[in-house]
Amino acid sequence: MSDLINMRIRPPRIAGGDNWSDQLRIGFLIDWLDSRPEEAQSDARALCRKARKNDLVALAAAGLSNRLDRELYAGELAFTGHNDHALEYGVPYHARVAGHLDADELALADIAYRRLHDVAPACMSGLVNLAEIERRSGNSQRARALLDDALVRAHTSTNRRYGVADTSWLASVQCAIALCERELGDGRALLDVAARETINSLVTMLRAFGSWERAAIAAHQAFSVATADQKVVLHAAMRLAPVHPLPPPSAHDQPNAFSLVEQVVRDAR
Repeated sequence: MSDLINMRIRPPRIAGGDNWSDQLRIGFLIDWLDSRPEEAQSDARALCRKARKNDLVALAAAGLSNRLDRELYAGELAFTGHNDHALEYGVPYHARVAGHLDADELALADIAYRRLHDVAPACMSGLVNLAEIERRSGNSQRARALLDDALVRAHTSTNRRYGVADTSWLASVQCAIALCERELGDGRALLDVAARETINSLVTMLRAFGSWERAAIAAHQAFSVATADQKVVLHAAMRLAPVHPLPPPSAHDQPNAFSLVEQVVRDAR
């Protein structure tokens, strides 16, 4: 298995160095570390060596998962000057990792998340990311079974992983189920106005749901059966409303979908 600690460019390989791409790299590194408990001591030593060499992703992963050989000091994980991973760490670091991986990165993720699910079957990140890998592989029934397990845990579990409650995964799991089910539900009305010329109406409708969780689930329901162009508009409207979580790249039908979304957002502002 590839040594994720020592990789110069860790997956997901997302263009740019903004905060959200660092979040996903940090989340995947933590998941990979947790998938190999038999290597815990050697991994911790290697991780701390990388952190001392100013590898910021390694530093954050070590500090957030209690693997650093010292205490973090205040503001140490504020890499960009206005975002602090020590304060922001939560579900978004993990929930969309598999959806942001390029096709040639999936083999590594498949190994990591199957191992994570084997050694920690209650881990929400293992359940949700393995479900996305199964969905991308065309195994929709297996994906749905994993998500159903995650949904039960999100409703009932009192567990916390590095301070993040299983219950805080609920919206992410529900949105993943919406993508998997491909049923319109509350998203039917959204799909009717998912066009560039009516995007302002779509944003208004999303805001009218009264909660970003309800709006996000409905948007993912619409997204699951939308055309490629409608998906771009729906994604842009979710950005503008705003509602979260957002669909990952793997849910789009166009390789340049994210750049198209950015253009629609700029045009609508």
